[in-house]
Amino acid sequence: MHEIYPSDHSPLHPDPTPPAGSCSIRNPFVVSLPSLNSMLTFVGSFSFLTWGTVFLSIESRALPNRIEVCCPPPAHGHNIDAPSEVNIGNQSAVILFCNLTTPGATIAGHRWEKDGVTITDSEDDDAMPYMEHKIKAPGPGSSGIYTCIFKTTPEVNETIRVKSKPGITMHKKSENSKENGDVKLVCKAHGFPEFTWEWEHSVEGSFRLVTNGTGDWVTVFNVDKSTELHLRQLDLERDAGTYRCSAYNTLGKDTHTILLRVRSRLAPLWPFLGILVEVILLVTIIIVYEKRKQSDEMQEDDEPLKSNSTNNHKRKST
Repeated sequence: MHEIYPSDHSPLHPDPTPPAGSCSIRNPFVVSLPSLNSMLTFVGSFSFLTWGTVFLSIESRALPNRIEVCCPPPAHGHNIDAPSEVNIGNQSAVILFCNLTTPGATIAGHRWEKDGVTITDSEDDDAMPYMEHKIKAPGPGSSGIYTCIFKTTPEVNETIRVKSKPGITMHKKSENSKENGDVKLVCKAHGFPEFTWEWEHSVEGSFRLVTNGTGDWVTVFNVDKSTELHLRQLDLERDAGTYRCSAYNTLGKDTHTILLRVRSRLAPLWPFLGILVEVILLVTIIIVYEKRKQSDEMQEDDEPLKSNSTNNHKRKST
């Protein structure tokens, strides 16, 4: 086996995108050829009959270190015809396809992956050089990086970027909290390429941007495909109202509104105050009624006395 040594004792740096059949070396290397009892300075690229792991011994002033370098395998001369990008619009279905055009390639099957995960029921053992995948009812959740894989030796693949504007999927239409309390508003979405989140608050009929710089009671967290708006020490006048979360990328934008209701600190007393008011009204009505009743009874008692007094006066006159 030939050993390759860096002449400047620097680590190996294979080119990240080598041409087919070779690995490019950035630094000068000394190639030891024991069979020829000679050493040659090597610069450029070296070729392999078979691709895989290449073991290289690195010269060290102390002990020689043997490291493992993997030159990325090239396309093995295989050509795949496939669209590089597909934009999801209003189609009822989208069909992705790949066509292996290398003549004489031995194919043992195919499979599809989405974002690095094998798609269910997409794997087969068909030897055809053509494969396709149908996306039924495409939407933002269907977007991502798709990979068609031909089971050759070694496997060859091609990627297709399926793009879509964001679509907000998980949300609540309203949220209730109490004054001086904390609340968390959440929005989640799907879409590709990556999208940006934005929060707004309706103030006096117009929406105003809400960010981490709005105030010390506001915190915005954007994690993966979700966003969270944290509000602390809620104020009835300042924080109540309509909030709007928006997700947008180069293909479009989607928005959703959430109504935040903030209850007063006196809200727990309202049922008690309502009952108390009803009791006071009832007692007042009863008291008024009793007073009127007593007044009517007194008037009825006075009428016979007046009648007797009149009769006695008439008798005396006679």
